[in-house]
Amino acid sequence: MSSVTEAAFAILEYGFQTLGLDRIVAISKAANIASPRLMAKVGMQYKQKVDCWGTS
Repeated sequence: MSSVTEAAFAILEYGFQTLGLDRIVAISKAANIASPRLMAKVGMQYKQKVDCWGTS
């Protein structure tokens, strides 16, 4: 497991278990193919495409 994947798992665990969050949201640019793969690898699910700050 890469250090980036380990960090993502740790962030999710901290958010859910320590902070008691119900949901954690991640956003990436469409051209960035690595981030959605990492999100899926740590159990996140794609919900929808959004326009943030004038970019898709």
